[in-house]
Amino acid sequence: MKIKITLILCLVLGIISSYAQELAKVVEDGKVRYIDTSGSYVLQTDFKKAASFSNGLAAAQDGKKWGFIDTSGKWAIEPQYDKVKAFNSGLALVFKDDQWNYIKTSGEVLEVDPPDKYFDFEEGVALYRRRKTYSRTDP
Repeated sequence: MKIKITLILCLVLGIISSYAQELAKVVEDGKVRYIDTSGSYVLQTDFKKAASFSNGLAAAQDGKKWGFIDTSGKWAIEPQYDKVKAFNSGLALVFKDDQWNYIKTSGEVLEVDPPDKYFDFEEGVALYRRRKTYSRTDP
């Protein structure tokens, strides 16, 4: 029985660690760089402002607009937003044209009734308030 539990625990930990963040953000000489788990530089950018990777994408600022880069440093979602929040469970909050929206990692806007307030993600669920009613959006 102990062997089965140990094997299951090892399997679960292996799966979790395979999804763990592989790149860490560092700032050197005013520019954002990313290192791997061995400490080697794997992505050197010219960005002065960028975030850590989440769901395979990192927010990065180009001029005054924000977009999202992939782990190769290419734009996965072109800079077009005034403000962004990190992806969580496949969704991110973005601010454009005086309006907050949720987007998917593909850049597709998630269609929800226009809310009064968006909330950050918690436990894989995005909450929003419309009038006095709270609703949730599952990715």
